[in-house]
Amino acid sequence: MFKTTRMFLIAMSIAFSLSVQAFIELHSHAFMKEGMGPLFRGDFTHELCAHSWCCLLSSKINAETLNKSGARIFVAALYAHPALVLKPGLSWRDSVKDSLRRQIRQAYDFVAQHPEWILAKNARDAQRAFSADKKIFMLSLEGSHGMFETARDFTEFIDEAGIAIVTPIHLINNSCGGAAYMRGFRKSIFTLKNFYFEWRNGARMNPMGLTPEGKDLIVRLMEKGVWIDLTHMSDKSIEDALPLLLAFGQPLLFTHTALRKYYKDERGISSEHLNWIRQYGGYVGIVPSEEMLVNTKVDNEFCPLNCRPCRGGVEALAQHYYEIGTHLGFSRVALGSDFSGGISHLRPARCRTETSLDRIGLISIDQIGDLHQTLEKRLHKTLNMDQASREFLAQWALAQSRRHE
Repeated sequence: MFKTTRMFLIAMSIAFSLSVQAFIELHSHAFMKEGMGPLFRGDFTHELCAHSWCCLLSSKINAETLNKSGARIFVAALYAHPALVLKPGLSWRDSVKDSLRRQIRQAYDFVAQHPEWILAKNARDAQRAFSADKKIFMLSLEGSHGMFETARDFTEFIDEAGIAIVTPIHLINNSCGGAAYMRGFRKSIFTLKNFYFEWRNGARMNPMGLTPEGKDLIVRLMEKGVWIDLTHMSDKSIEDALPLLLAFGQPLLFTHTALRKYYKDERGISSEHLNWIRQYGGYVGIVPSEEMLVNTKVDNEFCPLNCRPCRGGVEALAQHYYEIGTHLGFSRVALGSDFSGGISHLRPARCRTETSLDRIGLISIDQIGDLHQTLEKRLHKTLNMDQASREFLAQWALAQSRRHE
């Protein structure tokens, strides 16, 4: 009897593991309550507050949904809005650092409570843990303005806390350099840089590149083994950063983007950037968001016969996934969903998927299994996420190969 019961439990465990497909999440804001203060609804330790795919300032990820999601590699993006986290008696810089400390504490608390996870500070430990069937939790920092003023800041946030990826420039131009132009009225109001741009190759571009301070910061971060995320940089900033990255042997990383050929403006990844990744190495995360997939022309092969022509949704995501995967290899592309990051996601599916996406669209991270399943159907291809995970860790190892101990 005992043997029969044990065999049944093993079979159920295997069936469950097969039903929840492992995946990589390159960019989600697990702790956004600490970064946005009272404007944000919900936090990592309570029930989700997002009720629609288009909610912008409500939680779409918490500890429960992360554990249910099937994520094998999860990158938690730390962010703090200087005005919204300002504390009496503290400068905006110190207030931001205080907010980030609270977010880092939450990350360590989560890993301590869930021993199947490891918070990896370096690629070597992550590769070893992944081979031992551990789940990998990583920290990234979105926006570094005012963060690294002293040697102690580098020690605290990188050596001790373990921030592995840094986006030096985020939504607006800062002392490090120029940020990528983003389309849309809401983003134009939020990012004043959008009122100053140049037209180049049919896209609006921010002409500002890296400042000397920005170049110095990127070098100092790479010396610490930090992987530089180019996602929000202007093209000129990326061009200025490229020789620095190559000098350190760093692969090019874009954690949450979409193809510029459809998105049209600078925030999307260009064909030139993809060529650089193919030549020098790197990794790309695609945002499953109607905002980022706008204007995508979906090939009929990715669109069910009774749904043509397809516009938006998982079919548009499949188009981006296919084109980037074909160009770079499918092991170098994953999702960077930007959950809880002030962006909408996928509306309820217009072409039936027989998953939760039909009823509610993409609202939370525990639906990524449904999204991957549907992506594979639309692509007529099995996505080997184990191979993609190992490739990501290998690229991270290359990014750290010239770190100064």
